[in-house]
Amino acid sequence: MKVSLASDGLSKVSPLRLAFFIMLGTVASIIVVGMYSADQEIEWVIAIAGLLLFAWLTAVFGFFNPNWGKHALLSLLYYFILMGIHLGVAHLISTTQFFEMREYQLLLAAITLFFLVAIVMSKAIKSMTEFFSKH
Repeated sequence: MKVSLASDGLSKVSPLRLAFFIMLGTVASIIVVGMYSADQEIEWVIAIAGLLLFAWLTAVFGFFNPNWGKHALLSLLYYFILMGIHLGVAHLISTTQFFEMREYQLLLAAITLFFLVAIVMSKAIKSMTEFFSKH
């Protein structure tokens, strides 16, 4: 049995749907794990991991999307909305403040930079593959 990944299905993934489902999973995880964990920073770990997952998946799906510009702008908008929601929920549940944890500030900056570079790289790789497939 041969299993393959259809690029048609990947091109139909909306950044809004992706952000919504990642937000649901991340917020639920922050609330549930935050209530029962003794770790004071677990909420921030989950929030940052949710943002990283969105950044990575958006870049991958952007490669397959025929309308890259619209996809990239919507992804950028939803990334910052998701960042506000994740950090807001983590702030409400956590006993530590985000500005007290320098390592999480640096992680957030690194993930944001990764997101921006990955979106642009998906377009560059897509353009190169289209060029080489024509020639």
